[in-house]
Amino acid sequence: MPKDKVIKEFKNLSELIRSVAKNLEPMDSLKALQHKQLRDRLRGKYPECFICVKQLGGQTPDFFPVCNTAGMIDSRAIELSIRAVTRLMSDESGAYDSNDLTKMLTKLQRMKDVYSKSVPKPPSMAGRKAMVTRMMNNVKDHLKTVRTD
Repeated sequence: MPKDKVIKEFKNLSELIRSVAKNLEPMDSLKALQHKQLRDRLRGKYPECFICVKQLGGQTPDFFPVCNTAGMIDSRAIELSIRAVTRLMSDESGAYDSNDLTKMLTKLQRMKDVYSKSVPKPPSMAGRKAMVTRMMNNVKDHLKTVRTD
């Protein structure tokens, strides 16, 4: 099996798993990400699921979740982080660097664009029939050229 085909099928499989997890996971789990104790425990278990932004003055950084409580990247958790970053950008206290926040916002927007796409659906029966007919016509045309030679 070619490497590109395996990678493509793995991406399709991960999209299917993500969509199933999104449908099975209740919205309450995203509210759970707002609790500090649970967030700290998840950050220890899944460190790649959190993006941090440091405050000016070297204080402790704030962490924004991009995964649900199961440790899978979720577009709803990313939206939660986007809302938090936009609130921090509108804050007038100046505790955060605006350049870092804009970089974080663009990164989160890119992630949301990637992970909010729906899973590709298989073609309908008519589409499959049309594809098979085209393939059969291509085979017939190829056989005609081979037979005439």
